[in-house]
Amino acid sequence: MMVFWRGIARCLVMAPILLMPLARGGVQGWAITTMHLITLLAMAVFFLERITCWQWRWIRTPLDLPLAALLLICGFAALLSENRLRNGWVFLLCVNYVVLFYLMIHLFQTRAQVRQLMATLIIAAFLVVLVGGLTSWGIHPFGWWRFEDIHQAANKMTASFGNPNHFSGFMALSLPLALAGGLLVFRSWARIGCYIVGLSIIGGLVLSLSRGGWMACLCGSLFLVCWLLGSRRIDKKKLLFAACGVTIVVFILIFSNTTVTLRLVTILQDPIQALEGRLRLWGATATMIADYPILGVGPGNFGTVFTQYHPPGMLVRHFFAENDYLQWVAEIGVGAIGLIVWIVMAFLKRAIQKRNHPSRLVRGITAGALSGMVAIGMHATVDFPFHIPAHALMATSMAALVMAPDPVDHKARFFYYLNSRL
Repeated sequence: MMVFWRGIARCLVMAPILLMPLARGGVQGWAITTMHLITLLAMAVFFLERITCWQWRWIRTPLDLPLAALLLICGFAALLSENRLRNGWVFLLCVNYVVLFYLMIHLFQTRAQVRQLMATLIIAAFLVVLVGGLTSWGIHPFGWWRFEDIHQAANKMTASFGNPNHFSGFMALSLPLALAGGLLVFRSWARIGCYIVGLSIIGGLVLSLSRGGWMACLCGSLFLVCWLLGSRRIDKKKLLFAACGVTIVVFILIFSNTTVTLRLVTILQDPIQALEGRLRLWGATATMIADYPILGVGPGNFGTVFTQYHPPGMLVRHFFAENDYLQWVAEIGVGAIGLIVWIVMAFLKRAIQKRNHPSRLVRGITAGALSGMVAIGMHATVDFPFHIPAHALMATSMAALVMAPDPVDHKARFFYYLNSRL
């Protein structure tokens, strides 16, 4: 019975990972509400399983204190803000991510279960690329995949997101995980599947025409190669062969499409002009931070308060700062800077500890997840991927994979349970 309930809880935890990217990135209210309901159900099943076996061991992670501090600061900022209703919903979403993080830590403990979670993340990326292909051919199985009213979607692959920057950010986050899965984690047909997903992701990235996504993908992929080359337990020939193959595919995709080539030239010719609008936006955000330095304007209140600081001449109203780090500081105060550094350092320390782990599974998951986080971290400097639930949930899952204790064999897990009962 215990195995049954744990299996149900794992399925419920994996369901939002597959749903959010397909539900327009999870940005709409119905998708977020669905994720809340699934999380509540997963918690209920998890606690039912714990009551059945009466096993309440808490698995500690290096992120326990940083996450507690995050919830505390967000809670105070939301409580002292004027728009408490909006702040409350944003705070609830943050709590949801933390709950899912700990559910993953406690439910995915064996090697097979960890592979299952990693495979779910890779499958989610493949499904998004598949939707991108279908919508590019004019096939729209669901109404929420029609984006004729969104001007950013014109002549660009957006898949289920409707925005090429959001789509490319999700692809850049997923690519290192797929490549690491093929190089180190999976075998046989699953390995070939990872390479196919990786090539599909690269194709989707190129066709998205998103310069920020390209930059994030390049940073994440280069970090993955450097991280693996520095490991003592990696086959350097296999890695270099894979890197050369990916490079060749990228060059073919770029130079076979005139639109892609012209888009790339805009970055190389004048990168400052490409960022001109964002630089003005960031300057106005810095002014807002100076006016609300302690607790910020409150979680989720950036779009409302920023109307007072909106740069003149910009025709579009901005609900986000186009830089997640600046927006976090603007919404919860300068304490967010220390919190970000604390979380990053704890994450890096744990990843470095696992870098030369004897298990190929642990090394592969750590390399792929860390490289994916580097990619989304770079993308967050020019966009707001952490404010897209699909991206945030994928990053939460990768953090859980890195922060979790070393996975055990199924037999070892059985004997541990037997010991705890006796």
